[in-house]
Amino acid sequence: MPGVLRLVKHLNAHKIPIVVATSSLRNNFKIKSSNNQELFSLFDDITCGDDPNVLNGKPAPDIFLAARAKAGNPPVSQCLVFEDALNGIQAARNAGMHVNPNLAALYPGDNGATEKKTIELFLAKLISSKKKSTYTSCYYHSLMEANKSR
Repeated sequence: MPGVLRLVKHLNAHKIPIVVATSSLRNNFKIKSSNNQELFSLFDDITCGDDPNVLNGKPAPDIFLAARAKAGNPPVSQCLVFEDALNGIQAARNAGMHVNPNLAALYPGDNGATEKKTIELFLAKLISSKKKSTYTSCYYHSLMEANKSR
């Protein structure tokens, strides 16, 4: 995702807790992340799929709740998840967290068509909604609706 290193550096500099929650096993994650040490060294913690506090895989919320605990247990309403898989999006929602899906990773090769459709649907749903608390719900349902039209 463009701008990730800049965002992570900003959060780190401002002492905002930031953690990784990956379904990968710790040894696999170490191998996959070995070329990005600058980025991953800025995180407060990395929770992997083989963490003892992760009893169930995604879409269960376990991994996000375990990562949240390592970040000091902020209210779930203050947690933002960046996710590149549908099971992960659902897991974040199941944890009660806000989620920002990486649509380019979810739908490679569609030249942004799903992302464009999701944004159009999201804006329409958000504009028609009277409640601000529906942001995450509107986005998720827009993504699911756009996915159906593929």
